[in-house]
Amino acid sequence: VIGLTGAALTMLLMLGAGTASSLTSLIIGLILTGLATALSNAGLARQSVATVPAKDAATGTAAINTARYIGAAVGMSIVSMIAATGNINEGWNHVVWFGAAASLVIAVAVAFLSRRTR
Repeated sequence: VIGLTGAALTMLLMLGAGTASSLTSLIIGLILTGLATALSNAGLARQSVATVPAKDAATGTAAINTARYIGAAVGMSIVSMIAATGNINEGWNHVVWFGAAASLVIAVAVAFLSRRTR
């Protein structure tokens, strides 16, 4: 939840990346979003192994890797469609807003489901 929320907030640093004055914000946003995403990925890897019997640890790892690859492929398709609307700067800003919103929605869903299973 922390990683997803962090990714959503740091993505907003990248708004307006098409302007020359925003290069610093873009670089900082990419670095911070990468760190927040890495935090989320570490938790996913741990949970994928911890939630299956020990003898099926490889299956848990395979499932999370498959989900990542499918998510990346579908996500890139969605991002490309969003970015293709209007000019490149507008498209970039739409992608940033979409990514931040999706991350926040997923963070809320994870928080809700985590509380429910305890």
